[in-house]
Amino acid sequence: MSTYTERRRSYMTAECLIVQHVAAEPPGLIEEAVVAAGMTARTVRVFAAEPVPTDATGFRGLVVMGGPMGVADVGRLPHLRAEMTLIESALKHDIPVMGVCLGSQLLAAALGSRVTPGPAKEIGWHPVTLLDGGQRDRLLTAPSKILNQAFRLAPCAGIFKRNS
Repeated sequence: MSTYTERRRSYMTAECLIVQHVAAEPPGLIEEAVVAAGMTARTVRVFAAEPVPTDATGFRGLVVMGGPMGVADVGRLPHLRAEMTLIESALKHDIPVMGVCLGSQLLAAALGSRVTPGPAKEIGWHPVTLLDGGQRDRLLTAPSKILNQAFRLAPCAGIFKRNS
């Protein structure tokens, strides 16, 4: 059994992996929250052809950012399949996963949900309401970009924000 000091040291040297799809959408406040939590942020820049790992072992968290593509593009964009494999690995190892826009689509699909077009296109920054669980999480207090896809939540997922 590890001591408190060993567990704390392990946490303090932990890495959170962030997958960024486009240069114009950096992790910004999310990366700041990761660092403020005592972890280092390692960003894979897909737009710069950096390879996406498929094994999440060793990471303490995974954040998959947004982009103009969708989960329906998995067949034509190989990095999306690699990201879904990475998400599946994180889930298998009980590593927390946060999906932002495209990332939430990939997370939903990895959990077996069907992702479909939403009832109306919502592009850009829109007001959202933080629900009870979201008010206690530093990552979730960042502004939200709304996506235009819809999916059913997996039983293990939670809703922390919503728009009108």
